[in-house]
Amino acid sequence: MDSSPPAPADSPREDGESQRPSIKVAATSPTAFTNLIAALALLACFFLPHSVGCNDRTLSPLAVSVGIIGESNKPTEILMLAVLWPFALAAATLIVFAVLVVLRPPWYWRALFALPLGSAGILSVIWLMFLFVGTDASRVAMATAAIVWPTATCVGARMWWLYRRGDVMAAATWGHGMFCVLAAFSLRWFWFPPITRIVWGGYLAIASALCMMLASWTWTTRARYDLYDRSTAPAAFQISLRQIVIGIALTAVALTYWRVLGKR
Repeated sequence: MDSSPPAPADSPREDGESQRPSIKVAATSPTAFTNLIAALALLACFFLPHSVGCNDRTLSPLAVSVGIIGESNKPTEILMLAVLWPFALAAATLIVFAVLVVLRPPWYWRALFALPLGSAGILSVIWLMFLFVGTDASRVAMATAAIVWPTATCVGARMWWLYRRGDVMAAATWGHGMFCVLAAFSLRWFWFPPITRIVWGGYLAIASALCMMLASWTWTTRARYDLYDRSTAPAAFQISLRQIVIGIALTAVALTYWRVLGKR
């Protein structure tokens, strides 16, 4: 009995009738333009002042990474580079969309689905490294799991249900959106070394991460039309009652975390 998922409802036709857009049209389309700009904005924040440390020094992500690499070779401190993962996510998103704009391939939906799956795999490996590298790092890993796993489990279950139904782009949007929101949290609290306050570059980075989440909403309605096949009109953006309920629940959880962590 075949237990494989059904073919994605938004996968391209293989009958040769698709009309690929030009590189210029694809690059200026709502899907590519919004995702490229949001990812580029977050990546640019890597070089901007992010926060003020406990020593009253203004830090940028670049300065922090150089400081960690240059001042210590201890595994625990080298692993602290993991706090920079939101910028790696931005770089991966930028590269994926640049490739899709240039190639406009029939496998665009696989590339977009690979973004959240790859993020989950890499962050899981980093988490396991923290868990076993030392006592202090293990505590950080367990605390992070207690905060992240409940929401990640719900989103993962939602992604699996959408994937089994054949709605691959919706599954990819949910996954990528979760990592963008998690990136915003990471840029606010999970920082090394400890910070006393965020400066303008940090707020811009958080806003850019949230813009990446909003940009991913184009995947379900316009990705095929903008990146591969102009022969069919883009689907209308619709939100069902179930999606509203799930979205409100996840927003409530996120705001609760935001307030609780803000009191620490």
